[in-house]
Amino acid sequence: MLALSCGMMIIGMGGISNIDWMQKIDRHYGMPIRIVYDTPWANAHNLAAVTLLAGIIGYVSLRGMTNSHLIGSVGFLTGVALPILSIELVIQKIIADQEASLSLMFGMLKRWASIHPDLIQCLSRVSEEPLTPALKLALKRLLQSVQHGMELEKAFDDFSLALDIPIFRDFMIHLKFSARNRGDLVKLFDSFEKESYRLFLERNKNRLENRKFKMTIFLLDVTGIALFLMMISDQPHVRRFYLESSAGLNITAGLSCMILLTTCLAIFSGSKRGTRR
Repeated sequence: MLALSCGMMIIGMGGISNIDWMQKIDRHYGMPIRIVYDTPWANAHNLAAVTLLAGIIGYVSLRGMTNSHLIGSVGFLTGVALPILSIELVIQKIIADQEASLSLMFGMLKRWASIHPDLIQCLSRVSEEPLTPALKLALKRLLQSVQHGMELEKAFDDFSLALDIPIFRDFMIHLKFSARNRGDLVKLFDSFEKESYRLFLERNKNRLENRKFKMTIFLLDVTGIALFLMMISDQPHVRRFYLESSAGLNITAGLSCMILLTTCLAIFSGSKRGTRR
């Protein structure tokens, strides 16, 4: 019944592609993975299908091992959580790379602007530099749009959606204003280069502190799981209590949910989309 319900949910996803939250999921998770790892199948619908499938496998596996719907439900939650947590770790890595590449891009733009005062020429030169795939692709699309006659401000609006990083959106607002009023590009790029480096160093410091917290949580979780497995493997009466009795199954399910919750909190902690000014 659970598998059938989940299957209907997956099928029904095709009819709700215009729902705002699905678009947000695709923008935050699907789009970065598609661009960076060249995986066209990584959209919100397929990621949701994989997540549900993992949950079904987790339910069926633990339900068959313990003959308990409660433990099977914990298996379902664990199966659903594992792909989500894995994708979140990948996205955090992509964002960190993008922040570093953004600082480099500002510096490159400043250097080229001191040689070529033309904004499009500067962007064209920088698009040939070693940037992250998402930023390089967005720059090339911007230049192609301008070459095909799109208004510069409209092309900049589309370009501002390339990275979900606040300082990048601020930069695009200032860049549009500067292009409209023929402002000092070198001064603009220099200002954002300094600010982005400052924010990048600040975020790196926060990431190091957050990494220590995550490692502590993971170590405690692994230790707890190892002690539990040792108890039920060495002592048959303990195994029967935790895996066969009603009270023991409730305790096992509760402990499992606590471990899953702390793991989720550890991974999602400090996972802001970019840096804020």
